[in-house]
Amino acid sequence: MKTSQQGITLLESLVALMVLSIGLLGTAHLMATGIKQSNNSFARTQATYLAENIAERMRANPEAIANMNYDGFDSSNVDCATTVTSCEGSSPASCTFAQLATFDTFQASCGQGGSAMGSNGVKALLTNGQLTIACNDAVCTDRSTYTIQASWSETELKSDNTDETKVKSVQHVILP
Repeated sequence: MKTSQQGITLLESLVALMVLSIGLLGTAHLMATGIKQSNNSFARTQATYLAENIAERMRANPEAIANMNYDGFDSSNVDCATTVTSCEGSSPASCTFAQLATFDTFQASCGQGGSAMGSNGVKALLTNGQLTIACNDAVCTDRSTYTIQASWSETELKSDNTDETKVKSVQHVILP
């Protein structure tokens, strides 16, 4: 005798629901990983932009390079709560080369416009962002190369599925 089945059983429904749940969890994990990688890529792009920006500022102020006004700069020593006004609101021609170098490095650290409210400096754009400039020669001259390094903190997933914070950096070696 042949009986016909009318619908699905509870067990079949639970198995289908479990397969669907596993698929959705995998998709959610892929999306989270994609967002994290996108944020990491954004940080690398911003660091490259900031390093190139200060390199162009240095090239525009060769007298400050000759006087080593950029050498040894470290943005972690910059207080963004203060405002550097030596060149703000005045024509660049009225600034000394050293004042312009100070203004350039402040803007790179704290944001455009030289104000503490800036949102596009290394400290605002990058997590634990830091920008350093160093002369590569023992005795710096106007023909010395400089290393500009922008660094930031980034979280990575370790093999045991725990997060680990690492410092990432972008370096540019330039001849201004």
